[in-house]
Amino acid sequence: MKKALPVFVVLALLASGCKVDVSDTTPPANPSEVSLVPIANDLKISWKTPGDSDFDGVEILHETSNSKLSKIKLSSERNTNQSILIENIDKEILNKFTFFSVDTSGNRSSGITKTYGMDTTPPAPVSDVTISEDDSKITVSWKNPTDEDFVQTVVSVKYPEIAEELKIPVQGKSGSDSSLPLPKPRTGEYTFTLTAQDSSGNSSNPTVEKYTVKTPSESDTTPPAKPQEITAEPEASSITISWKNPSDQDFFNTEIKINDKEPITIQGSPSQNVSYTFTDLKENTEYKFTLCSVDNSFNKSESEEISATTKLNQIIKTEKNISAKEGTIADFQKILSQNEEIQKKNTPLWDKVLVLDGKIANLSKNLLDAKERKENSLEKLDSQKSEYEKLVLKLNAEQKISGELKAFFEKNQNDEKIQEKLSELKSFKTQIETCSEKILLNEKEINSVNQKILLLAS
Repeated sequence: MKKALPVFVVLALLASGCKVDVSDTTPPANPSEVSLVPIANDLKISWKTPGDSDFDGVEILHETSNSKLSKIKLSSERNTNQSILIENIDKEILNKFTFFSVDTSGNRSSGITKTYGMDTTPPAPVSDVTISEDDSKITVSWKNPTDEDFVQTVVSVKYPEIAEELKIPVQGKSGSDSSLPLPKPRTGEYTFTLTAQDSSGNSSNPTVEKYTVKTPSESDTTPPAKPQEITAEPEASSITISWKNPSDQDFFNTEIKINDKEPITIQGSPSQNVSYTFTDLKENTEYKFTLCSVDNSFNKSESEEISATTKLNQIIKTEKNISAKEGTIADFQKILSQNEEIQKKNTPLWDKVLVLDGKIANLSKNLLDAKERKENSLEKLDSQKSEYEKLVLKLNAEQKISGELKAFFEKNQNDEKIQEKLSELKSFKTQIETCSEKILLNEKEINSVNQKILLLAS
């Protein structure tokens, strides 16, 4: 059921020239499948957007135990999986993340909160590790620990005659069975190291298993195709890179790195559309991203590069921007929500924005007060006009006999009753004159209130 906005909100929006849907205050559903997964010193945050028809985006509020506060806002489609990476997160302090959905009317969901850090107790190690192989692959299987805060198992694979160690995070549920199929490009001893991790980034004692491959899969030296359709979508403190995996059936993963940092491995399937968001970036700064595809034999494609520059935070600085010519109040409030991070960088500017926001509230209150005064004055005027009309009718009735009274008075000037009647008529005339003056004063007051309303609404 749709609910109407409060009257003072509607008046404030109309006074500023807004065009808004005042009938929708129903919030969207919360994001689902929310997870926090540590990757080395970073934290990968994932979620699924709701299916509401008016869904507009996701807001993530990040609070820490040392009073740091920031907000990330991402526009996205309905029913899609999203993830971002927060680099160099401090797990020695408590990090609280609250996830909200926002619709096109500005309504926010109730929110889902997840925490990371402060917990120093590691999970139990994995158990029941087994290794098997077939003609094309080698598969390692295990059972995840039963810790409630378990989030993933990191499988490190050391291939024979290859110095580089492959690390693959495998997300799973507490106490469930998991497995990971891998290529077997050569003979020799393979070393598997499995480490369970919890939501605070704590790691279990490693479980190490070795396996000797005698018959490798067919030799493959053909690299896969490069990632395709690469795009970059920058915001003030984040950049989202999107691409399409190649159609090679032996595609394994994509490596992506920002500037000269170590690459991040993104698992996927052939021809899949993938996106990844880098956060905590500096505003108005150019970043270079390098992507390549990797197949099951660890052949790498040629690299593709794309550069993007983060946006400059645009903060509203003058009251003029609140006018209908510059944009609606809804637009103003949207800009405010997108720029809360400015608090830690440009406090004087942010204070000025808060002052302007207060002026909008005062504008709404003044408009309501003026409207209320006008309605009271109109009611008072109607009452006085009714009283005036009654007095006029009474005066007309009295005037019908005024001639007779005058003639009678001339004949009986010394009669006390006649004197009383004359005094009553004079008093009645004075009442009528006083009432007329009050009506004129109220009409002037109404004209003044109307002028104030016009000024407030302009």
